[in-house]
Amino acid sequence: MFSLGSGFQTREFSFRGHLSHEPPPHPVPLPLRGGERVPEGRVRGGSWSQCARKRRKFSSWTEANLVIPTTMKTQSISRREFLKTSATAALAATTSDNLLAAGEYGGNRIPFGLQLYSVRNECAKDLDGTVAAVAKMGYKAVEFAGYCGRDAKALRKLLDDVGLRCCGTHIGLDTLLGENLPKTVEFNQTLGNKFLIVPSLPEKYTKTHQGWLEAADVFSELADKVKPHGMRVGYHNHNIEFTPIDGEVPWDTFFNRAKKEVVIQFDTGNGAAVGGDPVVYLKKFPGRVASVHVKPYSKTKPKALIGDDEHPWKEIFHICETTAGVEWYIIEYESDAFDGSKASPSTRGLSVASLRLIPDVARLKACLPCGLPKCSG
Repeated sequence: MFSLGSGFQTREFSFRGHLSHEPPPHPVPLPLRGGERVPEGRVRGGSWSQCARKRRKFSSWTEANLVIPTTMKTQSISRREFLKTSATAALAATTSDNLLAAGEYGGNRIPFGLQLYSVRNECAKDLDGTVAAVAKMGYKAVEFAGYCGRDAKALRKLLDDVGLRCCGTHIGLDTLLGENLPKTVEFNQTLGNKFLIVPSLPEKYTKTHQGWLEAADVFSELADKVKPHGMRVGYHNHNIEFTPIDGEVPWDTFFNRAKKEVVIQFDTGNGAAVGGDPVVYLKKFPGRVASVHVKPYSKTKPKALIGDDEHPWKEIFHICETTAGVEWYIIEYESDAFDGSKASPSTRGLSVASLRLIPDVARLKACLPCGLPKCSG
């Protein structure tokens, strides 16, 4: 085991989910789900109870015949047992290939992965059980935003044991600089990951137009250094990239300057919340969008799920599968999809891993340009 800068090995899943020495990825609250963020005390909590066997069919999901747990008993069980139960319920309805294999468009097949930040609380309490449940739901890969104190060998074994791949990691820029770079490369080679995604930058790069140009040059140099190792460096958008500086949007400044080997990870929810229209920006740099964070956004429905939000998903997926160059769809939520304090006794405490991820994947699939009926929600 080695250390890649402060907090690299011991970094835990938390509300912010980023290295302690990094600037926070969201300097100000963002309306990522329509204008609301869950208070810190809310996302750190969560209770567990047993998922009953009652289920109802997802009416619009005819092809996969997906079923969703809808009621709960008050008797509590272990987290590992709950995760096993919820995942098994998903598999009872459909095979993983039918559930999550991307619809074909133009001969392309783009698989789905899950950003583990979506289930950060579950990961902090039981990483093995949570990752196993994610695999049983049909996901093909996971993206890390922290390692829960595990080294690369342990993480690789965990993924191999459940048949998952690593489709990316979110890391601090400092882990790619100087003597840290070889260690980061070694870590990710062991993990089987080729996408090194930086989700935030130091302020010296983000306050001025010149700063963004300098950041692009740094990324270009890094792209050259990791290319011989079969890896790619990329940048992920949050809330600062679409506010013009000196008449130009920083996102454009950065990617117009950076070499084409510097890849894009576009977050649909983050972008839409601050004027970065996914339809516009997924088209802007053809072939350079290595992955997309599939995240809902709605001005009017803060708790909107994927498919019930305001994104034009069919158009977004069409662009992803024709010109953008996308290799992975990565589903991500930043907050719970329901308010536990207002939930009924039968649903209060239901884990995001069973309530949220299963039905939303169905909505995603229904919006793909593959001839399936659009879900009615």
